[in-house]
Amino acid sequence: MRFSYFFAAALAGAWGLLVLSGLDFAQQAKLQGISADMLSARTTYYLYFPLSVFLFVFVAWFVSRYRAVRSISYSIYVLATVALPCYLLFYTGGM
Repeated sequence: MRFSYFFAAALAGAWGLLVLSGLDFAQQAKLQGISADMLSARTTYYLYFPLSVFLFVFVAWFVSRYRAVRSISYSIYVLATVALPCYLLFYTGGM
């Protein structure tokens, strides 16, 4: 069980850093005067998606103490792990 807590903390840390990166992007985009429709689409991708995954992982970590929902928490960990490289592939432009 300690491994799952460590794994959840590592996942939350990775997605949390992406949230901070998305916040920085949104602030810089506003300063540069990017049009509103382009800004909202990019903010959704760079800020809201990592934030939602971060919150899912955090809530899964919180409820993983209860045996009845532990398998759901582990499923969320697996989905967040699979989503991370897929997200980063598009995040970096496919390079």
